[in-house]
Amino acid sequence: MRRPKVFFVSDDPAGSESHLLQMLDKARFDVDQASTLTGAALTNYQIVVLNNWDLESVSPARKVDLEEYVKQGGGLLVIGGENNRYLEKKKGLPEDPLERVLPAKLAPPRTPRARV
Repeated sequence: MRRPKVFFVSDDPAGSESHLLQMLDKARFDVDQASTLTGAALTNYQIVVLNNWDLESVSPARKVDLEEYVKQGGGLLVIGGENNRYLEKKKGLPEDPLERVLPAKLAPPRTPRARV
């Protein structure tokens, strides 16, 4: 039997995601690592993992590629971290392709955080 393939894209310093990669290996995934989303044929993978990736830096064309990939049955896992940024969308603008395929919607806190 063939092991499922994972395209693991990380913006973390080298070695800091070793526990996650070991877990994927133990779960019998075949992992290809990259530091960029450009150029990879997503259809070669069953799952794309974006680890601590600034989603605002993904090109509009690549976002559409990811949306189509998910619609065709590919898996997309986004792991948050300090490189993730929330930019509040202006009302009336169309939804971003990644917003359409991810199950959770990002929103700013409802109340300002108390300062200590």
